[in-house]
Amino acid sequence: MNFAELITKLSNDIMPNFDSEIDNRLLQFHDDVLYEKMKYGLLNGKRIRPLLAILVNRGLGIDKDPIDAAIAIELMHSLSLIHDDVIDREILRRGSNPFYIKFGFENTLLVADYIFGIIIKIVNEYNKPEIFAALSRASIEMSRGEARELNLTNKPRKIQLEEYLQIINEKTASLFAASAKIGALLSKKTELSYAMEDLGKNFGVIYQIKDDLKDIEKGRTEIITFLDTDLNSLGHIINSFEKAAENEIKLISDNYAKTLLTEILTTLRDY
Repeated sequence: MNFAELITKLSNDIMPNFDSEIDNRLLQFHDDVLYEKMKYGLLNGKRIRPLLAILVNRGLGIDKDPIDAAIAIELMHSLSLIHDDVIDREILRRGSNPFYIKFGFENTLLVADYIFGIIIKIVNEYNKPEIFAALSRASIEMSRGEARELNLTNKPRKIQLEEYLQIINEKTASLFAASAKIGALLSKKTELSYAMEDLGKNFGVIYQIKDDLKDIEKGRTEIITFLDTDLNSLGHIINSFEKAAENEIKLISDNYAKTLLTEILTTLRDY
C-alpha cells in the first residue's frame, strides 16, 4: 500500500464521517450568499492534516473532542490552496477548475476571507488560547513561505539547502506542526504539545520534499529545482527528519494510534 492509499484508508477508518461532519458544522451558514462557493473550495481533500491531529489526540488520550479543531485545520488548508492556485495560476485542482477560474478573482478574495472568519469562530469555541495561537502562527508562516517562494519564482536563482528548508518549513510544515500540536493540546498529555509540534513539522518537511521530487518526475517546476545541490543527496536529509520523527513518536504510549503514526512515517519513506 502506497502513501496516498494509506492516508485514504486511515481517513476512512479513523474519521469515516469527516466530510459529513464538515457539512454539518457549516450548515449554520447555509443561507449565506457565499455558502455554495465556499463548499466548492473544500472538495476532495486528502485530509492528511486533520488525520494527524486526531491520531496524536488519540495517542495521548482524548481529553476534549478534536473534531471541530480538525475541521478548522482542513479549512485552513483549503484556504491556502485557494490562494496557491491564484499565485501559481493553476489550471486544474483535484480534477476540477481551480476556485479562481470557476468563480473569478473577486469571489476568490471574498471566500478566502469568509473561510478565515469561520476558522476563527470554530477555534474560539474551544476557549483555549493555545489552539488559536497555533493556527495563527501557522497562518503567518504559510504566508511568509508563499512570499519567499513567489520571490524566487519571479527572480529565479540558485538557493542553498537551508533556504529551501526554510521555505517548505513555513509554507507546508507549519500547518502539519500546528495540527499535531493542537491534537496534543486537546489530549490528556498537553505537556507533550511541543514535542508533537516537532513531530508534525518533521512529517511536513518529509512530505513536501517527497512531493517536490515527484513533481519533478512529472515535469513540473518546483522550488526544489533551484537547489544548488545534487538532488540525490537529499536522502540523508530526509533520513535525519525521519529519525527525529521516530524519536517523537516514541514519546507516545504504545497504542493503536501510535502504531498508525509509525505506519504513516514508514510508508512516507516510499512516497
